[in-house]
Amino acid sequence: MFQATTDRVDWRFLSANNRSIARSVHDFPDAYACLNSLTELIKGLDGANVVTVRNGQGMWHWQLRAGAVALAVSSRQYQRRIRAHAAGGGFLTLAKQVHDVTGLQLVSFDRADT
Repeated sequence: MFQATTDRVDWRFLSANNRSIARSVHDFPDAYACLNSLTELIKGLDGANVVTVRNGQGMWHWQLRAGAVALAVSSRQYQRRIRAHAAGGGFLTLAKQVHDVTGLQLVSFDRADT
């Protein structure tokens, strides 16, 4: 979980080499609300689908959705739809391996420096 100087919190799903794969759709008022959202995300993975979306610049990104509700979004954009869909599927596979979110770390940073 990441906390900026604005005291808002969001979560990021990082790969083994510390690259961001996915992030929360919204930010949260505190770490507790963010942790609750992660718990709900993990519970809702079996009914979730990967959907690809094209932005105004012609780039693709993926969203993990349960019905019409977006649960997670890609951290990056892709030139090809098939790459975006594959990356979303990879996230879904990895996220299904998470069973406990209580050991997560809260990391603070100043967004002005990023």
